[in-house]
Amino acid sequence: MQGGNFAGWAGVTAPLPEAALQSMMMPSPAGTDALWMGSTLACKGLAPDRVAQDEGFSACVTGQPRWSEAGLASQARTQGHALTLIAAYRRYGRKLLDHLAGQFSLAVVADDGSDVLLAVDRLGCEELNFRRYRDGVLFADHASLIQGFPELGNALSPQALYDYLFFHVVPIPEGVFADIKRLGPGEYLQRSAKGERHGHYSRTEYRPHRQLGFDEAKQTFRALLDEAVGEYLTDDREVGAFLSGGTDSSTLAGTLGKVSGRPPRCFSIGFDAPGFDEIEYARIAAKRFNAEHHVYYIRPEDIVSAIPDIARYTDAPFGNSSVVPALFCARLAKEQGIELLLGGDGGDELFGGNERYGDLRLYTPWEATPGPLRGLIDLVVNGMPGGGALWPIRKARSYIEAAKIPMPDRTQRYNLLHRLGAERVLHPDFLASVDCEHPVELLREVYWGADSASDLNRYLAMDMKFTLADNDLPKVNIACALGGVQVGYPLLDDRLVAFASRLPEDFKLRKGRLRWFFKEALADFLPHEIIHKSKHGFGLPFGLWMNEHAPLRELVDDSLTGLRGRGIVNPDFIDELLGPLMREHASYYGVAVWILVMLEQWLRAHGNPGWEK
Repeated sequence: MQGGNFAGWAGVTAPLPEAALQSMMMPSPAGTDALWMGSTLACKGLAPDRVAQDEGFSACVTGQPRWSEAGLASQARTQGHALTLIAAYRRYGRKLLDHLAGQFSLAVVADDGSDVLLAVDRLGCEELNFRRYRDGVLFADHASLIQGFPELGNALSPQALYDYLFFHVVPIPEGVFADIKRLGPGEYLQRSAKGERHGHYSRTEYRPHRQLGFDEAKQTFRALLDEAVGEYLTDDREVGAFLSGGTDSSTLAGTLGKVSGRPPRCFSIGFDAPGFDEIEYARIAAKRFNAEHHVYYIRPEDIVSAIPDIARYTDAPFGNSSVVPALFCARLAKEQGIELLLGGDGGDELFGGNERYGDLRLYTPWEATPGPLRGLIDLVVNGMPGGGALWPIRKARSYIEAAKIPMPDRTQRYNLLHRLGAERVLHPDFLASVDCEHPVELLREVYWGADSASDLNRYLAMDMKFTLADNDLPKVNIACALGGVQVGYPLLDDRLVAFASRLPEDFKLRKGRLRWFFKEALADFLPHEIIHKSKHGFGLPFGLWMNEHAPLRELVDDSLTGLRGRGIVNPDFIDELLGPLMREHASYYGVAVWILVMLEQWLRAHGNPGWEK
């Protein structure tokens, strides 16, 4: 994520309010950085080579773009990415996207507004919002900039709010403000005299090479990994790496040291809370790669201070609590002079690292059992008198219950909103205004729309969108933007993504072993303890701490008191959540408390907008 913001318009033939672009840039988080403004495009905080005006067009690009065509790459080195973007658009039109890789969001717009191309990278590392207005379109990398346009209201979409409560983020393509949409991974929007086109310019194609040998694949993978990290070392920026102690971050830390030829500078977060601290693994990796290792221990008061900052910065309520440790990690790096941090996001979704992927095979025997026999087993197990008192029968019933649910619906079996019940959690008026099936329909659309006949690859494709593009990448982007550093994602390099999509399925999940190829290919590189550790994550002990730290509990109580009167959540449920449910399981129900706190804090930070009834 490259610092700065942009906003603009195209195709609006009616007279625009005076100084409309200036008004759109007012909410820019880029602060006091210099404002560049053309007639249809404005930018703030972008480097000089990222914004340009030439031959009737203006252009800007954020992120870490990389030109695959040699001539364009050469032009970008000498003239900058924005001028190259204009030249490529004049030559190729939207087909210029075939020659552009890396992470980016971009806009190329005619100075008279008659022509525009908007696009984001293939994995959705960057963000781009748009809203149709009159006969044209308004666009910006932050939705709040569009909302800064004169004459627009700030009504919220109730469906987006419901989807937030379901996913803990507002998923692409919706925005939380009514009528604002977002481009998804590999999507573009083009408007010209020929009309409007909106769709994918690229999708991940899963084409397994079933005869691929391990040694050949390992050699290719290790070379691509070095190349991907090396892309971030081509200028004078001081580069560091997040180091959680997991396989991905440890791989990047080691590769950074290998490619740069000096000890990697790595940054970790610890927690003084049982079951949440993984710092011992980060230290193992740091020792292995002779890293310059910096550690910060998160405290409850850090959460209290961070919540308002996160709420103000984000375009929509954001409920992934891991943004807090990521933020303090980014701030730690900034204090040590780091300008760009490498994140290990994407490894699980590319190489099959999440434990839930192994669950797919648990249900293969049931799915292979003939229908009549399945019915008989179901009848016997669930009809057995007193069977619920026996542990084996309870397990069998739970298994059958899950096996009956088709993919991808089965992935939401433990969703908080499902488990608790929407009618129990939500205010009746709000519930009447939304489609409760919408989130699962979004999942089905991506799962069944994936370019693969494999259930595992379909699952990976779904997670590439909902886990990565909607959730984890925004988490790190938010943290690094607030922390004052840029961020790069080497594992999401286009060449590595293409390589992973060609791996045979059993290279990802072999005999129940997750990301088999990734770990085997790095067995002589990563410490043994990290290769064989169980997956942990980067969670936050929020539920535990809110019961121990008075200021944090006060923030929670104040937030949920404010949320009671908004007509979104059932006030009785808030009482139940803070009382018996939290006493029953603080960590599990603490997630529900967190997403409600972040919703209320976001609403306050953005002027208390209401939802459309």
